[in-house]
Amino acid sequence: MTQQAHPRAVMFADVSGSSTLYKLLGNEEAKAKIDHTLSTMIAETERHQGHLVKTIGDEIMVTFECVQQACLCAQQLQRQSGQVNAQLPVRIGLSFGETLIEDADVFGDIVNNAAWLTQVARAGQILISESLYASLPFEMQMDCHEFDRVAFKGDDEKSVIYRMHWESQTQAHNATAVMTIDDITQTNDVVSITLQYGSQRHCILPQQTPFVLGRDSSRTNLRINHHLASREHCEVVFRRGKFVLIDHSTNGTYVSGHNQEEIYLRREELPLVGEGKISIGQSMADGKGDEQIVSFSTSRADVEFESQTA
Repeated sequence: MTQQAHPRAVMFADVSGSSTLYKLLGNEEAKAKIDHTLSTMIAETERHQGHLVKTIGDEIMVTFECVQQACLCAQQLQRQSGQVNAQLPVRIGLSFGETLIEDADVFGDIVNNAAWLTQVARAGQILISESLYASLPFEMQMDCHEFDRVAFKGDDEKSVIYRMHWESQTQAHNATAVMTIDDITQTNDVVSITLQYGSQRHCILPQQTPFVLGRDSSRTNLRINHHLASREHCEVVFRRGKFVLIDHSTNGTYVSGHNQEEIYLRREELPLVGEGKISIGQSMADGKGDEQIVSFSTSRADVEFESQTA
């Protein structure tokens, strides 16, 4: 029986990297870890007044009457996944609006949008729709920033999607580091990466990451003045002793190294080794100038660097 349309927040939370886990641990151990993560997530949604609609493989679908409870639940799920020996990493998508219920299942554009956002999100991220963001109180909107402008499936017009943060300031700063920054910088042989964009030259240490590149100067460390650049196009993080480029953009990022063919990234990541170039939004072969190109070089040095403009 179909119920009357009713506004709800819809959340999908997906266990990230489960396929790789089966290969690394084997079927039984991997399934046990995934089942533990799912059961932990379900218990948390119940504590936040959520209604479990169904599980879909390694993913749960939950509805909430209250958008604030939905977001608080999503933030807590990510905090749990960030704890040592706790649940596996998850990626979360949330949307809000009118839905239809039939035979205990939920249908509508809002459901499709939340599912799509989950697929776009990376492990450790919460992505929310514009409709959900607009329904939040101001103090919770302060936990969000614009992530991209996209057209959902079936929509002609683009809408803003937001990333909701859940980390403390310290956690957000070091969220992608496996070894501690202190362990790295106590040695004399300190890793750094240099980014050169026009006259700007930034020498970056591990503790200065994530270092964000994009079109929005208020949200990035390096503004890329190019029409194909997203607001927060990509970022450089330090992980497992390497600098890694992570793309968050609509148009993608192109990376080339010495004697290396150009690699295209879209919502993907790539270690930056040696020297090379990063092209924002288009292939270097298609560009008519250098306004979208950032040069990089990694090195080890025994002095601390500061970001600077040459």
